[in-house]
Amino acid sequence: MKHCLFFLLIFSYAQAQPTDTSGNKKIKRIFSFTLGLQHGFVFAHSPEVENTKGANPTGVEFLFGWQRNDQGVWDLCNCFPRKGLLIAYYDYDSKILGKSFTAAYFLEPVYRISRNAFFSFKAVAGLSYLTNPFDTIKNPDNRSYSTHISGYLLVGAGIWLRLSDKWWINATANYQHESNGGIQQPNKGINWPTAGLALSYQFNPRPYYTGVRKKDKFWKDYSIRYDLGLMGIAKRVLDENGESKRLPLFGLH
Repeated sequence: MKHCLFFLLIFSYAQAQPTDTSGNKKIKRIFSFTLGLQHGFVFAHSPEVENTKGANPTGVEFLFGWQRNDQGVWDLCNCFPRKGLLIAYYDYDSKILGKSFTAAYFLEPVYRISRNAFFSFKAVAGLSYLTNPFDTIKNPDNRSYSTHISGYLLVGAGIWLRLSDKWWINATANYQHESNGGIQQPNKGINWPTAGLALSYQFNPRPYYTGVRKKDKFWKDYSIRYDLGLMGIAKRVLDENGESKRLPLFGLH
């Protein structure tokens, strides 16, 4: 799931400037609202979380998306990428796991199959609020998470079918994950594959670009760009007594 974050960063850069390759004119993105339903099962990936096996989470998703469909992005990636905000509510069908509320950023490159059918990949990263964390008295059986706030990741794929100029239907298959990154134990995480169906409305639709893709290396005329950044994590280590603790680890790139 770490590669999902790398994908988000790289593809965000690719979407930075919605311009036509023939000039500098910015082209307005297509704005859409999508309402979807997801249903799946909890993947009990270790013996510690076998008590959640058999749970079938059900979720409702709201997505606010902005999509490019201009010549510039078509020449760049041979697709029509969407990005935006995902808000979701899940009932995990388990008293141990409880429920969750999620807000996350998504990126979704969309590839044309035909005039009325498209295929897409989706990568999502954000934060979730979980209602029933581990507690030695109230919920000692929850080995999946121990904090109310956890990181949220999703990777998935889907099919888009056009119903009319403004209405689309979207069928998806996803793999979802929640974890606090080991900040507090226990933290085995929640992993749940889902399948879903959604209805999407485009507020400002327009025909998708259908011209021949240009493969000119226009980037060769750009000047060299230099980037400098800092990174840091709290690394878990064992001290001389075998006790687990966290120490800061910093880096430069």
